[in-house]
Amino acid sequence: MNRLRLSLYTFAVVLFCMCVTACYEDKGNYDYIELTEVRIDTVGTGILDFYSVQRYDVLTLAPNVYYDGRLATDSDPLDYVWTMYATATSAITDYTVDTLGTERVLSAPITRKAESYALQLTVTNREDLTQTYFRTSLRVDEVIAGGWVVFYECADEPGKSDVGVVMNNLTKRNLVKDREFWDLYTASNGEHLDGVPVRVRKTVVSLADDPITMVTDKELVLINLHLEAYDSGEGKEAQTKQLVSLMQEEYAKGNYVIAGGDFNQRFTNIDQSAYPVYDGMWQPGVIDASAFGSDFTLLMDNSFPTCRSLDRAY
Repeated sequence: MNRLRLSLYTFAVVLFCMCVTACYEDKGNYDYIELTEVRIDTVGTGILDFYSVQRYDVLTLAPNVYYDGRLATDSDPLDYVWTMYATATSAITDYTVDTLGTERVLSAPITRKAESYALQLTVTNREDLTQTYFRTSLRVDEVIAGGWVVFYECADEPGKSDVGVVMNNLTKRNLVKDREFWDLYTASNGEHLDGVPVRVRKTVVSLADDPITMVTDKELVLINLHLEAYDSGEGKEAQTKQLVSLMQEEYAKGNYVIAGGDFNQRFTNIDQSAYPVYDGMWQPGVIDASAFGSDFTLLMDNSFPTCRSLDRAY
């Protein structure tokens, strides 16, 4: 009995100490940063919490964004990204996240196939990297179930091509009204396809399942390259000039050009400070990015060093 009373007394003392400690004023030294409020407001904008659109419809949304209590302007440090992604869960669902726009006001064609999607606006404050979100639901239905494919040269832009689909009773039973849809490539890509039409892979398609494959008179030129690495420099320079000349020659013909491979050089258009070159070690060549001109885009992954010295085993 005495042991029990002693245990209860000890427990009460410990509990009392814990309560006193919890109530003790925290006098720690903290740095607090006051965040600038960013708010997305859709009141009075006509924006709905659910949309039902036909494929290739242009969806326009203009929410109000407030920065520090006032309507945001272009000079405020805010980045906007509109994305859409599928919300269905199945083995065949395409979970690709599409970027529809990078402005506050969204105005973009909805080209994803029939499915239920989430549409999201993300506003990022570049000063403190905080993010604010707005999300709505989107149902896409196929306005063009399928039909005859018409691949044609554009009358308003000779030398350019586009594609249309004609629906009638030969492609869909009991169709009440024939329907025609033109400039579908432009609706998805913002411009006509370069080149004169040559052929299409299928003349009748179901757009829910079949891609439309079009061939113009323009070629896709692929260049697989591997330039010199350990020469004195003249070889790489000559090879690079030859490569640029070939790319520009093919581009001048109106062809699409992709050149990829091991350049064995560092490009001047990326930050090289993350990978210092040590004195006395092998020095990689430097390739001037401007040598390729403004008609080409240079893409590389700068997150990993891919040009290494061979002074030791890797």
